[in-house]
Amino acid sequence: MARRLTKRIHDAVRKLSYRATVDELRDRGVEKVNVVGLDRIVALIEAAVHRTLKKQMLGLGGPVSDPSGLVENTSEEFLRLLQSQKTLAKEKEASEQRSVELREQVDDLRLMLHDAQKKLEDRQKQAERETRARKAADDLSFTEALQELMHEHGASESLEHSVLGLVLTRLASERERITEARQQEFGGEIDKLERRIAKLSSSLAETEQQLSHALEDKGIEPGISSIYRGVQGLDNADAQFDKKSELMESIFAANLALQKGEGKQ
Repeated sequence: MARRLTKRIHDAVRKLSYRATVDELRDRGVEKVNVVGLDRIVALIEAAVHRTLKKQMLGLGGPVSDPSGLVENTSEEFLRLLQSQKTLAKEKEASEQRSVELREQVDDLRLMLHDAQKKLEDRQKQAERETRARKAADDLSFTEALQELMHEHGASESLEHSVLGLVLTRLASERERITEARQQEFGGEIDKLERRIAKLSSSLAETEQQLSHALEDKGIEPGISSIYRGVQGLDNADAQFDKKSELMESIFAANLALQKGEGKQ
């Protein structure tokens, strides 16, 4: 029954539609149009009819003395649903754009991180080579200078070894301190980039989650949570299924008749 009703609404909406070429629209001064799919329109009509009937059954819509009143209420409900879908589409587009921007920022930062890590690795290797070469040259120079100084003052061989060992130990400690300072300098830059990437990645995941749930969480009530397919609120197991279906058909038929009558005026 529900499928038959959906097909009738689908066929009726198709008959009411008309074709227009791009040139015809341009001649009318139309530069941009909002496209709504036929299935979407049918689903919105079904949802509007169901919500109007539900309000009447619950006594929320006020007394209606003739079918035209139900038609008017249904039309208003349809326009409200259509507007909510337009708002949702804009929010979805904004979320998608934000998601693209975040992806681009994350990709840029990942490249920056890779470049910084590569630069740090190259600098560390270069520093290690320079340190080894400088260490060998410095050790030789200090050793020769100290030995010469000790010989001039007639120092014993044991004193010479003691002083030489002390100086070389002090020199090694100073080299280590300088190396650690350089590593901390470059490591701090890497840490900053990693924290920025983690923050943007979190924002990206949150935005994508909001995007995936947008149709459920943004302005759509539970009664029309699956508004795109099927008749909302009509269940074959419902004791009033036949009655609701007949009401929907009669109201929709009256709505079509009213529209055709207005078109002839």
